[in-house]
Amino acid sequence: IFFRPSLGMAGTKMPLEALLGAKLIASTGEELDTAALARTKKAICLYFSAHWCPPCRGFTPQFAQAYTEYKRTAGDAAEAEVVFVSWDSDQTGFDEYRAEMPWPAIPFENKALREGLGETFGVTGIPALVALDAAGERLHRDEEVDLHALVAKHGAAAFPFTAERVRALKEEAAAKAAACLRQIHGGSPPFALTAPGGGAVALTELLSKYDHVGLILGDGDSTDGTYKSIAAIAEKVKAEKSERFELVYVGWDLYDEDCDHAPFAAKYHSLLDISDEERAALKTITSGKIGAPMLINLRRGTGTCGLDGKCEEQGVPVLVALDLGAQGMLTAGAAAYPWSEDKMKEAAEAAKARFEKLKSSQANLQFLKDEEGADTLLVRTKGAAPSVDKDLVDLGDEGVVGLYFSAHWCPPCRGFTPKLVECYEALKAAGKKFEVVFISSDSDKDSFEEYFGSMVTSTGDQWLALDYDRRDLKASLSEFFEVDGIPTLILLKPDGTMITEDGREAVGYGPDYFPWDAAAQARGAAAATERAAQAKAVAVEEEKKGVEAQRAAGGAVVMRVRGKPGSITHDLGRKTLEFGRFATAGSPDLLTSSGVVYYEFEIVA
Repeated sequence: IFFRPSLGMAGTKMPLEALLGAKLIASTGEELDTAALARTKKAICLYFSAHWCPPCRGFTPQFAQAYTEYKRTAGDAAEAEVVFVSWDSDQTGFDEYRAEMPWPAIPFENKALREGLGETFGVTGIPALVALDAAGERLHRDEEVDLHALVAKHGAAAFPFTAERVRALKEEAAAKAAACLRQIHGGSPPFALTAPGGGAVALTELLSKYDHVGLILGDGDSTDGTYKSIAAIAEKVKAEKSERFELVYVGWDLYDEDCDHAPFAAKYHSLLDISDEERAALKTITSGKIGAPMLINLRRGTGTCGLDGKCEEQGVPVLVALDLGAQGMLTAGAAAYPWSEDKMKEAAEAAKARFEKLKSSQANLQFLKDEEGADTLLVRTKGAAPSVDKDLVDLGDEGVVGLYFSAHWCPPCRGFTPKLVECYEALKAAGKKFEVVFISSDSDKDSFEEYFGSMVTSTGDQWLALDYDRRDLKASLSEFFEVDGIPTLILLKPDGTMITEDGREAVGYGPDYFPWDAAAQARGAAAATERAAQAKAVAVEEEKKGVEAQRAAGGAVVMRVRGKPGSITHDLGRKTLEFGRFATAGSPDLLTSSGVVYYEFEIVA
């Protein structure tokens, strides 16, 4: 995976020559004065790329074609230039890759300058495009503009990447979308839907009946809890007024051959046999940013004009929200209905306020209570309702509280959870003061309840969990503790003081090192290192015995060439190699530098 840049970062305003160096290499191989770009161009697009990067090699020909067409059309009046910023690791790779490009490049020998540009503009992966003005200041820094996507969609028309051009492309896309929505209002294409109980109904009829109609583009993956969560959010919205919101399931594509649209489509209005014209219409109103899962939320035009001067045609559908992946809907929940730009901004502000409140309420773990301070957010399957104060804070100075971010769908989580339960049980038996709060990343409540039900010791003790319905607090806690992957175990003292953000490693040392303070972790790490060294020595000795046994049996000797000792088991009798970890095996005794080598192998599951 080659990550894309952080679009929110802006570079420091610097003269173009200071940023790119005094000289560039033109596509012809000649030197080019950087100062000339500052005098003649409105936009300079830095192209961060490398020969070794497959996504880059896929994008470069497309980008080069768009650039060439733009230059041919604009001629001497071209307002933009592209500059290649190489992430290649050697001169040969740079030279070969640059030969495919029709634009200038920063010389390969300017390594410090090339690497500094990536840091200056927050580029964390490639391919990446960063547009600058003639003064060296980043364009579009105050808004999220994906130049890569613009080139992929518009080709030469994306140039010269100025704010004016990007705005014009957006206006053109909006005009096309508006025209398409008018056609849909006129019945072309028809969008003839199937009602839950059977029978046909037009999309325009639903728009007349409901405040909003949400088209959910689906991929038929019934194992994906996304659709259950969307349905649950829709029910919350409808609970206030049944005519407030209606879902329409659109069978956009199938995730794989085992997927089926029918289970979800049967519960709602649906469109499964989608025509080419209907596909084209949806692509137009979404400006091509489309895929499953996705929410396209529509409402009926009011026929009035707002104070901002924008007018709506009576009955013509209005695009309220585009939510690729339905992430906005899933994250903000029913509170952000109808998930318009304004409502999502409100939700973001609310999330920011919750984050600030978390910072001020970390003491004594008060962030696990609701906004009014009510101690009602923790749950357990059996027994009395848990309490932050009684079950956590009252553990006292000798206690430890673990916030366990995990999910049933996550294989590493399912591997670690039994180990955490085992440690929890051992500490409880020893009378130690340890408690865990499960904070779920499951995609639906059923999965949460099933997974939480497994977090029980052999004696029936179960730790606590954050109420699954508090998705907002879960998101805020994940952000607050910078959880960017699961499983993550945060260990805190009952007063809220941090012990370690890597509780998974600490718990891995075992219950003997409780309460896993810095000194205990140091002892645990030393003991783990010693155990690993002893295991390595045993594995190496076993490998030596295996090699000796192979030599005694005659024929080729297969041995581990690279990887951790003990990662390969060679069964002479079965004639199999079992790879336990990443490693490579070979037959060094049969090394040859010429001729033709024949070999035979069998792969066993």
